[in-house]
Amino acid sequence: MIVSFLKVCSFESCKMQSAENCTSNQYLNHFKIKKEFYSMDSLAIYQNLKIKLQEHNDIFKSKEFFNETIINIDTIIYNDTFSRMAIFVIIKNPTNRQLMSDTRYNSYFVGTCYLGLKKDNLIKLSWYGLNFTNSSDRAELSKLMRKTYFCEISSANNSKLGKYNLDDIRFWDSTVWVQKFSNE
Repeated sequence: MIVSFLKVCSFESCKMQSAENCTSNQYLNHFKIKKEFYSMDSLAIYQNLKIKLQEHNDIFKSKEFFNETIINIDTIIYNDTFSRMAIFVIIKNPTNRQLMSDTRYNSYFVGTCYLGLKKDNLIKLSWYGLNFTNSSDRAELSKLMRKTYFCEISSANNSKLGKYNLDDIRFWDSTVWVQKFSNE
């Protein structure tokens, strides 16, 4: 299995600031975590997602996902106490697993987002949603996910996603957390 650990998103990535729904500078999340803790969290999240893959839960319900599916932790965004996180996940699969394969490519990518609650070094995940499917370019998919989660959630008018972009410090205290982790 391959896991890619990418550096913490610097949130400078929403330099698409010209878009009217991007988070304003006064609310931008600038919380950073030490690389060693980021790596430990990435590994714990990967292991949790691998179980979801094996049990075909959440985004992995489809039979297109199988033991050789590659799970990449693209980005982890933290709150100020590092107890809450949003995780961008990019999944790689061979195109022959698609219902309608695009033979121009060897593999395709699917992206999504999970929310995580960290307590005593255990991370509980809840699928946040929005699936980005059938991309042939991992880097473009990552950019699209950032644009969506950092600039479009606030205008989506979707009660399941909440009213704040994921790079907005107000997101960490929003009702989304109660909805996703009501049993905690």
